[in-house]
Amino acid sequence: MITAPCETVRQVSGALPKKGSILSVLVKRTYEIDARGRCLPAGVQLPLQQDVIYEDDAEEEIGADTDLAPWKPLTDVVVRGHGHTRGPVRELGLGVRVGTHSKLVTAIGARQVALNSAGRAVFSTPEPFTKVRLSFSLAYGGRDRAAEAKYGNPAEKFARFLPAGARPDAMSPYIYPRNPIGAGYLVELSRAAVEGLVLPRLEDPEDRLTPDRLAAGDWRRWAEMPVPQSLGWIGHSWFPRVTYFGVVPLHQPPPRPPFEVRKGWAPPDVLVEKPGVSGFDMRATNGASLGLQVPSLRGNEDGSLHNLSPIADVVRFKLPGDAPQIWTDGRKGKLNETQPVIDTLLIEPDEMRLSIVWRGTAPALRPYSREELASMPLRVVW
Repeated sequence: MITAPCETVRQVSGALPKKGSILSVLVKRTYEIDARGRCLPAGVQLPLQQDVIYEDDAEEEIGADTDLAPWKPLTDVVVRGHGHTRGPVRELGLGVRVGTHSKLVTAIGARQVALNSAGRAVFSTPEPFTKVRLSFSLAYGGRDRAAEAKYGNPAEKFARFLPAGARPDAMSPYIYPRNPIGAGYLVELSRAAVEGLVLPRLEDPEDRLTPDRLAAGDWRRWAEMPVPQSLGWIGHSWFPRVTYFGVVPLHQPPPRPPFEVRKGWAPPDVLVEKPGVSGFDMRATNGASLGLQVPSLRGNEDGSLHNLSPIADVVRFKLPGDAPQIWTDGRKGKLNETQPVIDTLLIEPDEMRLSIVWRGTAPALRPYSREELASMPLRVVW
């Protein structure tokens, strides 16, 4: 039994719209996946992730999102690692399934693009590969530097009026709002633009980048372009996650709902400004890739990984069913029992390891400071 905060257990304070203050106890447990697909407690237990960690200190691609959200409306399923194949291929399906929820990403070999004599884009045959990193830097997106060089970044003209710390370079209209670190995004088709252009190596199989879709034609038409896909964390400032913080990127209304809406990954009004409203939506706390933000998991779900492990084409596993019992502080010597749910499932196939963050939430009398929480009682029983 655990009765005080430690590296793998924390109590955090928060609030829910129209419901008031809450207290949540977060519990993290790390498991090793054995050859039979069983999840056994790991010898080294990873601590709760307090801060957001970025890959290569670039503050663009999230390597680890915080575990300390007081509430998540959905479970984040995140896979870190690589796609693997036993022999060279030019294209490969990478899949993950947990319970009834599944996702497929298409991995593609490196390609080049050129303009033919008619001025149309042509993609080369993908090169063979045996391994690909799961990174949004290899997914569709990025920045059209040729168009930016031609027209300039209007944000630079207003740099002296921006708040301290604001970066005009990050406000360029020639950056893809869904994924600023990706590859292949163009606004205008030109020889200067396609020269040395890197094409994405990870794509949504239902929303592929094709030569006739290579250029948006207008930076405001970005919502009509392909959806970037990988299996890791999406950035807080990326669409659609940024809209849950109340910010809707400038856009031209698309002729049909964006792909995220058609797939049920975002609400129908995701592109609608909401003046007069605080704008914050609790879905901002969910950061898994689109298609892997799923209704709350509760343990015992079976799952599988396809072409994501160096040891087998398919790895099957079963999530542990030993959910913890969790109580939050009810004050005046009382503890409030909760119904635990899984906030985050992090799978690392290269290490044959997974981590689960459980959350138990109950109403609270008021918000509490970090200093108060450090000494407030809680209870966790496995």
